[in-house]
Amino acid sequence: MDIRNRMNDIVALRCHVCQAFLKMVLVPDWKEKLYREAQNAVERNSYKDNYIEAYNKMRDLGLGKYDVDCMDVSFISVIVFYCRGIAPAEKRTKDALKKLTEDRNTAGHSSENESAEELYLRALLAVSDIISFIKAVDLSESKISDSDRLQFRVKWMKESESLKNLLYDELIEYVQVSKEIAQDIKKIKESEDALATWCNIYEKYSKHYFNTERYNRFVVTASDEGIAFAHLYAANYFNFKKDFDELFRRLSLLCFSNIHLTKGDVSGILSELNNYLQLGNSETAQVKSIIEYLSKIGFNIFKNECGYYNL
Repeated sequence: MDIRNRMNDIVALRCHVCQAFLKMVLVPDWKEKLYREAQNAVERNSYKDNYIEAYNKMRDLGLGKYDVDCMDVSFISVIVFYCRGIAPAEKRTKDALKKLTEDRNTAGHSSENESAEELYLRALLAVSDIISFIKAVDLSESKISDSDRLQFRVKWMKESESLKNLLYDELIEYVQVSKEIAQDIKKIKESEDALATWCNIYEKYSKHYFNTERYNRFVVTASDEGIAFAHLYAANYFNFKKDFDELFRRLSLLCFSNIHLTKGDVSGILSELNNYLQLGNSETAQVKSIIEYLSKIGFNIFKNECGYYNL
């Protein structure tokens, strides 16, 4: 699984653990007290941003239907930190919860440019913080019955440890695959017959891993490393991902590479451009530039009755 999708599992686990904790410490009449707290904050514009979303949800659903499962980690932390009369908690628990809130905010400000290794390490740290929170609740919240704390710990430690082990296994596999891809790319770059070596190695990936994450990583990394034979395959990947800036960059890399473009290469380029247009995109200056270049170097390109390019 892509690590960015796996991060969603961590978000869900973090939220569910915090909700389970809150349910154990809320006072019996918490709904009415929380509503008044939120109402005062909104009407007096005092820390309004902390409460407005929950306040609106309480009014939309009604207090009868509003519950802990409607809350996210951010609002749970507001209740625990600032509403002691609603959800009393010990300092160690609050400190651990503060770390979960920080993790949530860090994940929410992802730049989308982090490497997979960095994301895996961040994910493992986030799960470790969840485990620390679970232990803090069990060891610090003596006002909660021992049986409830034990049940809380057993259930959520099991899920957290399972996710942590899964992340470790995926990270190890990711590193191993990265090494294999790097070795294959090195063979191509150092080969006296780069095309033949590329064909042999690409056949391995297309035969055993086609349309898998490993295949995609290979063609994109090969393209990144300047292997011209990989540019069209990388362009296809980014076209599918609807990352059109990268699509045109890879097609341009192929067009202006030092390899002789064959009719098959040009057919592949036109196929990617047609797929781009079929998605409802307009014929941009980038499309026209590529067509003009291919025409300039001797390929007879025309539009069919549907408005798509053919040789």
